[in-house]
Amino acid sequence: RSLRAAGLAGSAEAYESLLRASCRAALARSHPSPARAAHGLYSEMGSLGLALPPAAASQLLLACARTKQAAQAKEVFERFAPEPGHAAEEAAAAEVEPAALRAFALMLSASPGGEPCDASLVRRLLAAHGQALAERLVGGAGDREHGAALVRLCASCGLAEQGCGVMSTLACSGVAAATPGPSLLGTLLASCAKSAAGVEHAASLLTRLGEATHPAAARLAASKCGDVWATLLDAACRTGVPAAGFGVYRTLVSRGFEPEAEASLRLLQGLRSGGVSAAAFELRAMLLQRGVPIPEGEEE
Repeated sequence: RSLRAAGLAGSAEAYESLLRASCRAALARSHPSPARAAHGLYSEMGSLGLALPPAAASQLLLACARTKQAAQAKEVFERFAPEPGHAAEEAAAAEVEPAALRAFALMLSASPGGEPCDASLVRRLLAAHGQALAERLVGGAGDREHGAALVRLCASCGLAEQGCGVMSTLACSGVAAATPGPSLLGTLLASCAKSAAGVEHAASLLTRLGEATHPAAARLAASKCGDVWATLLDAACRTGVPAAGFGVYRTLVSRGFEPEAEASLRLLQGLRSGGVSAAAFELRAMLLQRGVPIPEGEEE
């Protein structure tokens, strides 16, 4: 029972003590009931004008996220996490503890049916990690699960630039345990393929992976995942950035992967239709060198 229901007027310290005890019980038992009870105490504190310290809020967020109490976890996060762009001192005062951020990210990325997450919430989650994002993902032995959750969240709501940034951090870190596999790359590229900016961010990611010297990055490079990257060729034409598609094509070929002839010819047509004549001329020469016949009407 809450203190109010029992007819007691508790101090902030008393509420916090009870809330922390409920959070510990939720985490120890992996059961939602104590987490809901803790959230109820938090709500009661708010109605009484009592403040919950950030450390206790982090514990509450951790308990709600670990026990999959999504609505309660989102409410706590949105109340305590700093908004993107806040001053450094404000952000430090409202800092959410790393374990709570990790649990919250994993909970959001595991939503039933893969429902897209709200983009503003994902931006705020990334901002809450602050400058320590890379250290949290690839420090020590690395944390592939945490990084993959952030990539999936970005992909679900169309944050191509942020998703490619996290993927680059994971893959170019040199920490093999942090490097994701082709399946996650496919998820990210499928999201990037929906917009011109997304295709361009994905093309930049391919370039960064190609420049990485760490063996772990090879897991996602063109030579290993050429078929996944080749999906960007049609996407580039469809979204009006065929030049970015040609950049992907050239990188794939230079790494020993030859895209299918049909996709290559569609890219050629896209370059010509888009007025990218120099790239079209170069691609035509590359195709002829590969022995790919140029259909009648496509010859210059």
